[in-house]
Amino acid sequence: MSKSYTAIPQLNGGAAERHLMAANAAFTTHRTGERRWTRPMRDKPPRDRTASEVAAPAGMETERPAPAARVLVAEDNPINQMVLTAILRHGGMEPVVVNNGAEAVEAWERQDWDVILMDVQMPVLDGVSATRAIRLQEASSGRTHTPIIAVTANVLSAQVRDYQVNGMDGVVAKPIEIEQLFMVLERTLSTSVQRQHG
Repeated sequence: MSKSYTAIPQLNGGAAERHLMAANAAFTTHRTGERRWTRPMRDKPPRDRTASEVAAPAGMETERPAPAARVLVAEDNPINQMVLTAILRHGGMEPVVVNNGAEAVEAWERQDWDVILMDVQMPVLDGVSATRAIRLQEASSGRTHTPIIAVTANVLSAQVRDYQVNGMDGVVAKPIEIEQLFMVLERTLSTSVQRQHG
């Protein structure tokens, strides 16, 4: 498979728009069989059928489309925010961007996320510290484990082990390659579903 335009470097100024166009074109080519990324299925209580479902003939009940996977993106670089948002939306996901680790913890406290993409080096609160804060609250409250993926240029073996020790579930190296990003997302989300039903 071609690797053309799959890397997302740190960008500034007018180069951002050109690279975003190239990344979008590359993703259209590499978008893993036009797969739409949806939220992991969780056990839910029975619900009353809608009017359209009641009216449907037996065996022909309508199915609601699965909602898109919700991704919290913690990234302080505006260009990286723009590019990651475009790529995730192309993949059928619903990204929400925050600017630092403190905002990531606050966003996690307000609602559930299917996965968090966590930049490691950010102002106010770094990604590793934010992950530790989330894991401590999960442990004390019994809240379901939220997958967190480190997004960083610091990917030496010792650094990756440190991310894992501090509660991160995966690592995506910068500059980001689209194929690697979605491979790690797929593996992490699959593991999350297995943990919920294990």
